[in-house]
Amino acid sequence: MKLLCCALASITTPWLERETSHRILLSDSDLADSEDVELSYAFYSAAQKRLGSLGSELIDIQCYIFACIYEKSILRPKQALLHIRQASARLSFISDLQHEFIGATEQEKSLLQRACESTKRAERYVYHTPNEHM
Repeated sequence: MKLLCCALASITTPWLERETSHRILLSDSDLADSEDVELSYAFYSAAQKRLGSLGSELIDIQCYIFACIYEKSILRPKQALLHIRQASARLSFISDLQHEFIGATEQEKSLLQRACESTKRAERYVYHTPNEHM
């Protein structure tokens, strides 16, 4: 997770509330001009080596969501789609297991709910669908 966060941090800039232009994606020229892109690729390459060994825990699902956001940000939508599908499938698996276990704590239920919401937001981000609830 740390490597994915570092990769994302390398290609993003802080959002300032007073800014009027809100860019979600980098353009090709932004990627080419950025000094930190090489560092970002290095972090992401190291993180990719670990993606294949992820399980079905919530932190693993979060890693796939971060990988999806990174891929989408560097203009690789097909890779982003693969990662969000991995996250969705694993989240569905965990959700099904949670329904079988009656004794799940409130904290576990809350974490699962937040993971579901994050995955749905990431899917909208990949597919460019507007948020229905905003």
